[in-house]
Amino acid sequence: MIPDISAVTGLISAVKTMKDLSSSLEQMKTDDAVRNKAAELNFAIIDLQNFAMAVQAQNQELLSTNSALAKQVEEMARWDEEIGRYELTTLADGVYVYKCRAADRPDELEIPLCVNCFGNRKRSVLQRGVKTIHGTAYDCPNCKTEITDHSDRSALQSSFRM
Repeated sequence: MIPDISAVTGLISAVKTMKDLSSSLEQMKTDDAVRNKAAELNFAIIDLQNFAMAVQAQNQELLSTNSALAKQVEEMARWDEEIGRYELTTLADGVYVYKCRAADRPDELEIPLCVNCFGNRKRSVLQRGVKTIHGTAYDCPNCKTEITDHSDRSALQSSFRM
C-alpha cells in the first residue's frame, strides 16, 4: 500500500500553521487577540494530532502487510527446500507418485505422496487400499484422488483362475 500523500501534506501544513500562529502570538498586544490565536493554535494542534494518527495507522498497515508477505516468502523458501528432498517416480506404468530421495529414516523412502497434493504444496501420503483383480488401489485422504497400481494384479488373478 502506498502511503497517502494527502495525510503527509496535511501533517506538514498543520506544522506550518502552528509555527505561523505561534509567531503571530508574539506579535499580538491585546488579550483578546492572544486568546483567539491560542484557540486557533489549539485547533491546529488537534489537526496535527489527527494527521499524525492517520500516518501512524497507514504505517501500521504497511508493517502488517510487510510481515504477512515476509511470512509467505519464508514459507515458500521452506517448501522449495522441502521439494528438493523428493522426486517424481513411477509406482507402476503410468502411475506417478513423489518419493523421498534421501531420508532421515529408511522407511520414509518408500512412502508414496500424492502428485496432485504435492503440486498444491501439501504432502499427503497415499493410503494403500484393497487389492483387486485390477491391482492395488491407493487413495489420497486429502484430495480424494484414487490410483491403481496395475503391476501387482497377477497374484490375485491367478488365484481366481482355477
